[in-house]
Amino acid sequence: MNFAILAILVACTYATFAEEVKSKEGPIFERRIYIGVPAEKVWDALTNPATASKYFLVPLQKLELKSGGQVVYGRDKAMIEGKVVEVVQGSKLVHTFSFAPEGHPGSEADPPSRVSYFIQPMGDMCVLELRHDRFPSENQTFHNISGGWDVMLSAMKTLLETGKLLPWPKPTPK
Repeated sequence: MNFAILAILVACTYATFAEEVKSKEGPIFERRIYIGVPAEKVWDALTNPATASKYFLVPLQKLELKSGGQVVYGRDKAMIEGKVVEVVQGSKLVHTFSFAPEGHPGSEADPPSRVSYFIQPMGDMCVLELRHDRFPSENQTFHNISGGWDVMLSAMKTLLETGKLLPWPKPTPK
């Protein structure tokens, strides 16, 4: 496939997939990104706490890759918690997602949502699809995640493709 066709395919796919979608079950946040590394490296970046902690906004403390296993992100204490729903080694990870109320005011009453990662190999590269759903409405959790996923996916892509951390802008003094 020549580069021009691939570029058009990527642009069209991103344009149709990058919108937040509303379904009968409530809002859905979806993203699809193309990453210039093999699928195995993306799986490792999602499931290895040492790697995930380099790009995720809070470190991955615990991930038990089995149905019912714990998922915990945080620093001194848990900030995000969940339970693993499904694992297909190397290609699919699904878990519930709840913010710890102390760190996310307004999300205390929000029920757990669901995060699904799908990895599709494409030779020396792959496609990562993220789907965050099961929101009853555009609740506080939905608003909080809507600003975070793009940053984390960009940071992961940068890390995997360049070996460097995303250079976060520093606040300018007033």
